[in-house]
Amino acid sequence: MIEAAHGTHGVHGAEAMLDALRRAAGGDAVEPAPAQWRVHGRVPRALVSPHDSDAVAAVLALCSAEGWTVEPAGAGTWLDHGRAPARPADIILSARRLTSRLESEPADLVIGAGAGVPLDAVQQRLAAHGQELTLDPPHHPDATIGATIALAAAGPLRASAGTPRDHVLGIEAVSGDGRSLRFGGRVVKNVAGYDAVRLLTGSRGTLGVITHVWLRVRARPAAERSFALSGELPAVLQMLVGLQDMGAAAAELLAPATAASLGLPRDWTLALRLRGGPAELTAAAVRIAGSAAGVEYRDLASPAWDGLARLELQARPLIRVAGVSSDLPAVLERCLSFISASDTRLEDWHVAAHARSGMVRLWPSAAFDLDHVAGPLTALREQTEAAGGTVVLECAPASLQERVQARSPGDEVTQRLESGLKRVFDPAGVLAPGRWP
Repeated sequence: MIEAAHGTHGVHGAEAMLDALRRAAGGDAVEPAPAQWRVHGRVPRALVSPHDSDAVAAVLALCSAEGWTVEPAGAGTWLDHGRAPARPADIILSARRLTSRLESEPADLVIGAGAGVPLDAVQQRLAAHGQELTLDPPHHPDATIGATIALAAAGPLRASAGTPRDHVLGIEAVSGDGRSLRFGGRVVKNVAGYDAVRLLTGSRGTLGVITHVWLRVRARPAAERSFALSGELPAVLQMLVGLQDMGAAAAELLAPATAASLGLPRDWTLALRLRGGPAELTAAAVRIAGSAAGVEYRDLASPAWDGLARLELQARPLIRVAGVSSDLPAVLERCLSFISASDTRLEDWHVAAHARSGMVRLWPSAAFDLDHVAGPLTALREQTEAAGGTVVLECAPASLQERVQARSPGDEVTQRLESGLKRVFDPAGVLAPGRWP
């Protein structure tokens, strides 16, 4: 059931809020929040979509003074991800109209983009110059570059290209109390404010609303090929070890149900994506085919990467289990034990692992009672954290989050540091309270 966010505002208070927001952002920038802009099941009172960063600052200064809670957003496609807010949002502040600045500097391998520019539009602009932003997170076509950076969203290419923190050179943002901030710059050698850039990247809008970003880009590779190696799990893991030195752009280990959903054999599958020169890839294909003992080998004419992204985008809930790359077999073993303890079968789950980073994602492939998941999930977190890893509910319904925290709260020192940062950037605590880290 969709609920409206309830605060101290009655009907007349809500109307006064909308009027005040219109004075700050402009009349056409404010509307009652539509039902599809719900945040973890609750519909805020207002959706504000400013046209420029000055209006963003005016809105946040007003909200800070009034104590109105704000959920920063892009196109609104990731509002149900992460922790549920500690307090229901009064307002969604969307950067979707901050699209007037898209500045490509091909010679410098840099692009600047307003936070509301769609990620796909950034890629299209770069493709015209034979370049790319080497990020491939599962995302809706309307997903914005600002939200991608705010969430530090990354996909299989993180194996070779890293995460958004490795791509962002500079950020312009507005703090919770309406101060305009700029960190970093537009050139690769400019490292001023670099720590703050990394801090805001992945902060989920809890420290400030990103209005513009400068990003490092790369030349697009001349060619790419993808391969699938399918078989029993021990044999596939052995193949992964044997091919570690190939420098694959992406390497994903897929459970049988996941592989079958992508048109691959219903078996454990290692999907490899190689990028480079044609001769280099031909040599790699010969090597892979020659070493595929005990597994089924496929040269993928139609790579499954887009299909995997679409599959993961629909995941509810999505559980992310991270260890270290050398510990992938142990992480997988804990995940499989979790599935068994949940009174479910392996075929009831999609499982995909960034094979070179030791990060496993799990989400249901069929409907079942999530009540069976809470206890085993808590046990999985305890076991994983004892081994030095983490378990995150990247996307989960409130009923599950009420029983299992989306993220571990961290130790006392970490909590004090986070609270201190929050007070500096958002003194009134109105930005997405409780949503980060």
